[in-house]
Amino acid sequence: MGKNIILAGKEYSKNSDIEKIAQTLGLNPFVTTQYFEESNTKIISTSTTWNRSSPISAHSVIINAENYFRQIDGAVLFFDSLAYDKIFTHNTIDEFTRATDELILGYNYLTLELLRRFSDHNPGKLFFVLQSQETQADILKNSPKQQTPQQNIGLITSMAQSAFKSFAENIAALNFNQNGNFVYLLEVSSEVSEDEILSWIATKMQEDLPIYKNPKQAVIWQSTEVKSKFQLPFIK
Repeated sequence: MGKNIILAGKEYSKNSDIEKIAQTLGLNPFVTTQYFEESNTKIISTSTTWNRSSPISAHSVIINAENYFRQIDGAVLFFDSLAYDKIFTHNTIDEFTRATDELILGYNYLTLELLRRFSDHNPGKLFFVLQSQETQADILKNSPKQQTPQQNIGLITSMAQSAFKSFAENIAALNFNQNGNFVYLLEVSSEVSEDEILSWIATKMQEDLPIYKNPKQAVIWQSTEVKSKFQLPFIK
């Protein structure tokens, strides 16, 4: 039987096809969609709008998924830096405020609601997927030989990307294999396809929980590569 999983955070990613890909991999996806004032969230379907700036909406996303599936086995929170950088293009106070609500607090709200539901109802797996991009600071830190002509992301997206990464690591540290819940950290570049990402997630959803050699491994970001160095610390 396929695992019931919430896929959140790809509303602004053009040409994203995560729902169809997840279905082909044997997952039962429930996808968040972009919020508009006139959105109707009462229709029971495999998707729901997510008003990122509202903690009430974060709660509703989970309730709607539970109403459809009855039980949630896992959730994936995507942070698509390249997609966000095309939206937040001006360093204005209004855009910083909006980005704080949508790209930082929105993930905070949904994460805390998911962990609470997992603890109150049934254990689940939580995936943080960072589709990262180089920042201006990253370029300056690299030696001239390491610097690439790849365009770096802007200030707002850089801020939110760092916040997402730090938040995810600390959630993983605080919830280290507690009550059967488990937090996975996955960082990939924009060149890694959704097929690769979701294939990795589908595999982890079916596998037993990893056993760490030491707690420090809980905050290491993994990759989708089969021979990734991030997978070596795990034993079965």
